[in-house]
Amino acid sequence: MIVFALSDPHLAHAVDKPMDIFSSKWSGHPEKLFHAWRRVVGPRDLVLLPGDISWGTKMREARPDLEALDALPGFKLVTKGNHDYWWPSKKRDFVLQGLPTLRFVHGRTFRIGPVAVAATRGWKIPGDAWFEPQDQKIYTKEIRFLEQALAALGDAPFRLCMLHFPPFNDKKEMGEFVPLIETHGVQDVVYGHLHGPSALSFAVTGTHRNVRYHFTACDAVDFTPVPILEIDGTWDFAAAEVDFIVSD
Repeated sequence: MIVFALSDPHLAHAVDKPMDIFSSKWSGHPEKLFHAWRRVVGPRDLVLLPGDISWGTKMREARPDLEALDALPGFKLVTKGNHDYWWPSKKRDFVLQGLPTLRFVHGRTFRIGPVAVAATRGWKIPGDAWFEPQDQKIYTKEIRFLEQALAALGDAPFRLCMLHFPPFNDKKEMGEFVPLIETHGVQDVVYGHLHGPSALSFAVTGTHRNVRYHFTACDAVDFTPVPILEIDGTWDFAAAEVDFIVSD
């Protein structure tokens, strides 16, 4: 099994939201994404999708985008991005009917074989140029979500964390997410959210204090799922466990 990650697909099958208004790099991006996905991901692989999945604001608008992802090879874990207004509102919607290869893991820990993934949205980090006073409440809540989800990782040999927002601010200063990640022995962190030519100058990548950071926003990785780790063996995704569900 290979674990891949790809963030910010920003699909829009049911709404008028072309991404190429932001950059020509996004021109025809769904086809680029689907073609690259089929080329690299196998049916027994796991793909982490750290948010900004669909521009739909309601589930009926996002549903075609989710169905398109469900039809692709592999099993997918989806967490919430800042633009995912369609997100399932009920805790029981960890599994949505008719989407057998998708699991929604915002504020939850998912275990499959030797792999455990703690996931939440994250938020802007204090000290960031975009951090405003009203952000503190959401930031504090997301810290709590991640802390409780990380506690459920247990002693899994492979411990991953999936965030939408980077756990560093635009000065590459760490917030409270990073010490929690390190304390719980996470080996790999995947995130997205940042876009455009300047994104890489803000993104933290590579190994820092024994944790590997992977920046996987679509336009930064040529719309191709990024391999995070490879593990010998196959597992039954349908029987995988959700170890912790936090309160909203």
